[in-house]
Amino acid sequence: MIHMIKDKITPEIKRMFIDAIEATVRTGNEHGFLICKNIIGELKPTQMCEGEKCIVSLEELECPFITEGNFHTHPDIANHRKIFPDMSDDEIKDFVFDMASYFNATVPGPGHADLVYARLGKL
Repeated sequence: MIHMIKDKITPEIKRMFIDAIEATVRTGNEHGFLICKNIIGELKPTQMCEGEKCIVSLEELECPFITEGNFHTHPDIANHRKIFPDMSDDEIKDFVFDMASYFNATVPGPGHADLVYARLGKL
């Protein structure tokens, strides 16, 4: 039987997801934490770290057991909100998508490093 990571997300980790997102919206900086697996297979988060606008140093964090993965935010809306303070989040999203379409560009998703690390983690 295949176990999905979503089945292992504890209330503590879920709270950390929400806290990281709220902190990013509040500060405009990236936030993240490592997800560690203990010897009985339970997932536990490390403390959260705060980075700059587009980077967070997860390497500074340590798992007491095995690093299973990480979670970090991308503060795009928070950064745009500072530029367009009178626009709603939906208006900002629409604007970003319209500009991307106009310039035939893609809207930011996972960063290149995120994709590489995700792939390496699957090998």
